[in-house]
This record gives sequence, C-alpha cells and structure tokens, in this order.
Amino acid sequence: RMGSWSLDLRENTLLWSNEVYRIFEIDSEKFDANYETFLNRIHPEDRDLVNSAYMTSLSARQPYEVTHRLLMDDGRIKWVHESGMSEFDSDGKPLRSMGTVQDITERKFAEEEINRLAFFDSLTQLPNRTLLIDRLNQALVVSGRDKQFGALLFIDLDNFKTLNDTLGHAMGDMLLQQSSRRLLSCIREGESVARLGGDEFVVLLTGLGSEEKNAAALCE
Repeated sequence: RMGSWSLDLRENTLLWSNEVYRIFEIDSEKFDANYETFLNRIHPEDRDLVNSAYMTSLSARQPYEVTHRLLMDDGRIKWVHESGMSEFDSDGKPLRSMGTVQDITERKFAEEEINRLAFFDSLTQLPNRTLLIDRLNQALVVSGRDKQFGALLFIDLDNFKTLNDTLGHAMGDMLLQQSSRRLLSCIREGESVARLGGDEFVVLLTGLGSEEKNAAALCE
C-alpha cells in the first residue's frame, strides 16, 4: 500500500506510480498526474498542512514527512503518510522532488479504536475513569493558574437496580444512554461528563469564577 511519485520542477511534470492512483482512487486513463488533482484529493482542512510541510522542506533543503487525510468522491476519509525529499542545483534551486505515499487508513482506524476502548465507556461513549482523571488533572492546573474555582458533581440514578430487575438490562442500557445525552446537553464547552460505572456519573465543571460562594451557587 505504498506508491511513489516524482515532480520535475523544471518541466513542471508530475509522475505517479500505479499504486498512488489506486490509493487516490483516480483512473490513470482519464486523469493525468498533476498538482491540482493531488490537492483536490487532500481533505480541505489538511491542505495547508501538506503545502506548508513541502514548502518548508524546500526552503530548508531537508526531507519531510506528513500524515494527512484524503477525501474521496463519496465522502469517505482515507489516511496517508507522505514523505519526500528534493534535489537542488549548486545555487540551491530545487530541481526535482520525489517521495512516497502510503495508505495507513486501517492502522489509523485501529489506533482510534484502541484509544476509544482505553478512554471511553463502550455503552455511553462518555469518558471513562482513566480519561476523567487526566482531564481533572488538567483542570486543576488551569484552575490554579487562572485562580478560578471548579467543581465535581457526582450523580447516580435512583432505583436503577429496580429498573434492571423488572424491565431488563436492555432497558437499563437505554436509560444510561439517555441520561448521558441529557447530561452532555447541560454542560459548557471545556467541561466533561464521565461514567464511572454502573449508574454513576461525574460532571467536571470549570471556570466558575474566583468567588467561592458564587461558584457554589452555580453548581446548584
């Protein structure tokens, strides 16, 4: 899943291997390899990143590596790892650039799944205890720096065991999911809702002001 490319800067010609065409899902018989076609495949949010990496490598005369997304015609996202280097004349003028493009979509999605399993509750998709502790430590640092109060709200659901016993665990799961959505709708940007386990949730509030009484009132 790795293709190669070569860009002649004197003739302004770009050559792709067959594998690059396959990765980009472009028909080599209908489209010539050119920089515009390449840019059109890059996710709009990543184009500046890729262009900056290449231009910086030219000015510094150093190889470069960049990981970015491709946007397919049907809206699918692919992840690729691109690396390249350039040749220069005696005056430092770039003559030719060459490199590789590797499809790392499966690896990227696997990494995201591992991250999700490690830090998020599988039922509600809320942060789990591990991620909550990390966010709490970050909040403590910010709170100490900005001299702002924060708060932790511990919430559990009344009669949850009775619901599970009478209506079944599927209904209990639905209640937990609905509860998580409602809690998320109540917080501001930068705040967090986490599930500790069972019917226990924690809400992390930040930026409650520098007055303890006012901060406490905001939590009521």
